[in-house]
Amino acid sequence: MGIPQQTDERLRHWLDANQLAHERMCQSILSLDKRFTDVRPRHPRGGPDGGRDLEAVFEGERTAFAAVGFLNSVSDSAQERKKIAKKFDADVKAALEAQPDLKVFVFFTNVALTVGDKESLEDGARNQGIEVIDIFDRERMRIALDSTDGLTARYQYLGIRLSDAEQAAFFARWGHQVEQLTTGSASDVRSRLDRLEFIQERIRPLYSIHFGLKLSREVTTNELPNFRALMAITFTPITNRIDGKLHMLVSNDHGEWQADGQTPLPGGTGQVAYAWGRDPRYLLQRDLYYQNPTINAVSTHIFASRFGPAIMGKQLGDLDHALVGFFVNKALADLVSGVSVIANEYIIWKTRSAPEVEESDPQDVTFPLRFTATELQDRWVQLKGDLTSGWFDFSRFTPRRLFTAEEITSGF
Repeated sequence: MGIPQQTDERLRHWLDANQLAHERMCQSILSLDKRFTDVRPRHPRGGPDGGRDLEAVFEGERTAFAAVGFLNSVSDSAQERKKIAKKFDADVKAALEAQPDLKVFVFFTNVALTVGDKESLEDGARNQGIEVIDIFDRERMRIALDSTDGLTARYQYLGIRLSDAEQAAFFARWGHQVEQLTTGSASDVRSRLDRLEFIQERIRPLYSIHFGLKLSREVTTNELPNFRALMAITFTPITNRIDGKLHMLVSNDHGEWQADGQTPLPGGTGQVAYAWGRDPRYLLQRDLYYQNPTINAVSTHIFASRFGPAIMGKQLGDLDHALVGFFVNKALADLVSGVSVIANEYIIWKTRSAPEVEESDPQDVTFPLRFTATELQDRWVQLKGDLTSGWFDFSRFTPRRLFTAEEITSGF
């Protein structure tokens, strides 16, 4: 049996007495017609429907009602066609009682109607004020279901598998959309799993914070002999506690190397980094960095042992909604193309484009070192990004893990 004959045969009897499947199949068929949008069922599981098993919008503006009149194991006899005509007239009358100004009516039946049958039904509906009458008898439904766009509905409701030629036509028509849907679904699942993993890890001790500035080009230390970059974090709720703030500063050496009896390697220069809470007299960390003659980034970090006390006794989740500000000297600001903050194994904040530069000094900050008057002639400015300009927001943005945990395999 060929596909068209098989489709015709199954429309006769395959869904006998299954009103729910009848209506859902007709909903799918009507949705294939671009004139109809927002196609939806009314009472697919039974109950009075007022002559409208389906509702839709016709050509973007007019309400359309659709009724479904299927018979069991049809043979297209005169008696069956008469029964369908009676059903059509009753559904038109009920639809007009529900909405007297109705102008669009659609009717589905698995009985094959003659041209004369259809004309008679259409004339009767027009005489009652319906302007657009669309009748889907068995042959018209078959044509829709055997089309490339209707193959999925045909398989879903009539159980007819796609032939090799139909599969080729289907994937030529819909392959790209199927691929996008599959990829998008997988991506959505992965995104949700990543968020669940981060929510679980929010309670871990905060043992590492990294703050970095990416430069738009490579520069020499002779071009930028003096620089300073500060990240200031205010934890919420805001209090006067000594651990209510965190400051991380990196700058050129101000004598720290000599004070420690250290000398940078020949050709390079020294940098110094400080980390403190609210009071700079109580340092969390002070590091000396060796810098090559050329640089393309400026950064600093705090690292505490994963097995020891957390930084300021904080958890990773304590950074959520903490206020953050980035301040640098103007000469450095003109070179910055990106800012990023990493906590534990997560990128928790970054700019998606070059940050905006705003005239602003660090407010209420006391530094653990003194900048010279010459240095301060290169004024402080603030860097602001587009991913929340002033705080960390774990509700809107899921931090990105730097690496995926590997499973330890068994055996030797």
